[in-house]
Amino acid sequence: MNYQKGQLKKKMYLLKIMISSNDENDCTNNEENIVNDDQEELTDDKNKLCYDHEIINNGSSDDNEIKLFMFDYKECQNKKCSCKKLYRFKKIKKVQMNKKFKGIVLTPFCEKYFSIDDKYTIENYGLSVVDCSWKSIDLLKRIKFSNQRKLPYIIAVNSINYGKPYKLSCLESLAFCLYVCNYNKQCNDILNIYKWSVNFTNLNKELLDTYKLCNTHDEIKNAEEEFIQKYLHEKEQNKKIDEYKIIYEDDYI
Repeated sequence: MNYQKGQLKKKMYLLKIMISSNDENDCTNNEENIVNDDQEELTDDKNKLCYDHEIINNGSSDDNEIKLFMFDYKECQNKKCSCKKLYRFKKIKKVQMNKKFKGIVLTPFCEKYFSIDDKYTIENYGLSVVDCSWKSIDLLKRIKFSNQRKLPYIIAVNSINYGKPYKLSCLESLAFCLYVCNYNKQCNDILNIYKWSVNFTNLNKELLDTYKLCNTHDEIKNAEEEFIQKYLHEKEQNKKIDEYKIIYEDDYI
């Protein structure tokens, strides 16, 4: 009888050891599950970050800025030069003279007008201006680039050539292209480096919106010619009105 009781106690003891061992294994498995869950959450967060990053990269045109460049011929005064100020504000980069540039280069002495048709090129290769004085016309005429474009009739608001058509600063030229290609945010951003430059879009609003609707060189050219004819007609009409006023005043003095 005592032998049987001893055997029973021994079995009960072994059973307790087995149960406690299973509990420890369960706890270990639970801890492993918790670690795995945390790793999955971290992985999900990483995937989410990567996904968000892809969304930013593939955003609308105004989310990704056009890369702006300049060919610096070192003729302009630093204080008056809009291109130099853009460079100081880190909104434009310099291009070496001996390097081939695949983007669009703005110069007044070429045949083709800039239009929204050039948007793909500037989005992939950038947009550049030639930073030299308007007095260096011979130099400007000699410079040739593979993708050069000129701008249509537009009025300058810079302090040197205010009110003169075509004689834009580098800043105004870049702003024109950005506006036409719907990069409005970047356009306003570069114009804000001067107090006077914000008037560029206000003064030329009608013209800018007209050019914005043109898709090709030919459409830009036609729009420019129509505007000039309209402007000259209005100017002629105003001249006649002034002549009539003089005659009227002479007759009734």
